[in-house]
Amino acid sequence: MPLNARGFWASLRSSQLKVRNASSTTDASNTNDSELAEWKPDDVTPNTGFLKSVYFTTFGLGDSSYPKYNHAAIKLHNRFVRLGANPICDRGRGDEQHPDGLYGTFPLWSRHFEEGLLRLFPLEYGREPLPEEDVPFRPKWRLVPEEQTDDSDDSRTATPTLNGAGAHSFHGPEQRMSPLANGDDGLAGSAVPLNDSVWMRNTQRATLLEHNRVTPVQHNQDVRLLKFRVDDTIEYSPGATMTIYPKNPSGDVNAFLDLMGWRSMADRRLQFASQDPAPRSRAYLPPPLQQLTGPEGSVHPGRFTLRSLLTSHLDFMSIPRRSFFATAAYFTDNEDEKAKLRIFGLSTDVDDLQDYYDYTARPRRTIFEVMEDFRSLHVPWQYITSLIPFIRGRQFSIASGGQLKHEPSGATLFDLIIAIVDSPSVILKDKDGKPKRRYGVCTKYVNILAAGSSLTVKIDRGFLHVPKRGALTTGTSNSAVTIARDPDLKLPVLMVGTGTGIAPLRSLTHERLALRTNMTRALQSDILFFGCRKEDADYYFKDEWKTLAAEQGLAVFPAFSAEDNLKKTYVQHLIVQRADLVFRTLHDKGGWIFVCGSSGNMPKGVRAALVEVFKTREGWDPEKAEVFVKALEQDQRYKQETW
Repeated sequence: MPLNARGFWASLRSSQLKVRNASSTTDASNTNDSELAEWKPDDVTPNTGFLKSVYFTTFGLGDSSYPKYNHAAIKLHNRFVRLGANPICDRGRGDEQHPDGLYGTFPLWSRHFEEGLLRLFPLEYGREPLPEEDVPFRPKWRLVPEEQTDDSDDSRTATPTLNGAGAHSFHGPEQRMSPLANGDDGLAGSAVPLNDSVWMRNTQRATLLEHNRVTPVQHNQDVRLLKFRVDDTIEYSPGATMTIYPKNPSGDVNAFLDLMGWRSMADRRLQFASQDPAPRSRAYLPPPLQQLTGPEGSVHPGRFTLRSLLTSHLDFMSIPRRSFFATAAYFTDNEDEKAKLRIFGLSTDVDDLQDYYDYTARPRRTIFEVMEDFRSLHVPWQYITSLIPFIRGRQFSIASGGQLKHEPSGATLFDLIIAIVDSPSVILKDKDGKPKRRYGVCTKYVNILAAGSSLTVKIDRGFLHVPKRGALTTGTSNSAVTIARDPDLKLPVLMVGTGTGIAPLRSLTHERLALRTNMTRALQSDILFFGCRKEDADYYFKDEWKTLAAEQGLAVFPAFSAEDNLKKTYVQHLIVQRADLVFRTLHDKGGWIFVCGSSGNMPKGVRAALVEVFKTREGWDPEKAEVFVKALEQDQRYKQETW
């Protein structure tokens, strides 16, 4: 790192790099809403060498199913090199498609990073790097009972201390406190909340109006259509998402409290205390807790109970990451279990990594189940937030658009189509020998939400915008006025969606229909390829598509991959079969293409099918076809939203 950080960033700004934000990208072509930085072309910024004293490296977060995998990290890394900076090691590439997610490639890369640091900045003679298993456990925060006004012995906090071997002991009497008034957050005695009391910044209160299953009971996938209402008027575009913040059911919470022996502390009011002697502000609370905020007069967001933490914030039913095992090793005196935990958490040996994958990701074993397996683990409740990850909100694409977005009163409506994750494990068995069911944390919560429930949600506005002609600037230099032109409704769109990925495309279709109210057969230039398994099982919004085709001219081509007595067909097959129509839409008419659905093979297959369509045209070859598809991506006429 440079010695003078202020001078470094000043120099960086002068190099025409304007750092705007550092967020992960969802769509590789979405440069407006998820862009890391704005750049001038490389030939504008010569290699001045002003970063020659800077040593750096990068680890990108990406998804290999996107055409521009890790594009932002590659661009940033290359620009630093061009400006004279010195790479400590090769750049790393995180991949959401890895069985262990973004963390899958990080341990090996971090080893290379460590080796590079030691090569460039060797330790003093006679010193060796401290083995990871000898690194002391030093959490930044711990939980303590809320401060009392009396000075009695009972008001002293019982604080665990960890010795070098990882054992723990307690000193001082356990504090006796009264339970939180009115319970913790309304979930202690019920399986599902009717009203979700968690407040967060930049969120809305949504009421669930309808909750219906849209797939038949005999179908292997349980899919729900949920309709929400928000009292405020909110404008959103196709591609918008609703973030739902799930909760753990009270039955799971109580079972975990019993497993850990924490029932006596479950409803006592707690707060975070810094382990750092220096003063800390609220901004340093463990994420995402610093995002919490409450209405006037509410309990300070830094105060909780164990029950409310386990209900609303701690993801103890998730699959554990390697960092969980590395930290858990501090909380056992059993040398065999300690060694196993450290192998799972720290080893970079290929066989050890496979063992970790076979134990966790393959059977989808939860943190709860790991705690049951490693019976010697005794975790003090004071440090539970250093061990268990926080629950993250889950984003779902909004399926409503156009006239479906608002009530006459101005209230905003949202349709979500959600697949419930509840598949049986092929490895784990219950006490009766039957396969244990594996549930998604959020879909388990959604599954039991009843109509009338009120919950906290966040709306991200969306980026699958209807194509526009651009903006017109008029007036003098002193009084310039920018006028947004109308959407270019003459440009056709080609939509490709599979499964619940139909949601943003339904939103886009209704948005275009609403903007074309004065046109006859308003959707006659648009095309939809929809992939599903069976027509009578998961052909979502089938009647709606048929109506739009008959009355508005929308060209709908369904592909069924598991229909009885029919050849297996995928959307990429239909694209090739309709090559003339696809070519006219994208080449002759200058149309746009939107691809939505599951990541993995589908987006790659669709792209390959497009190349196949173009290379078979007269006068075209594979190279020219590839160049054209790349041009679609670069011009942002090829948008992909997959997950």
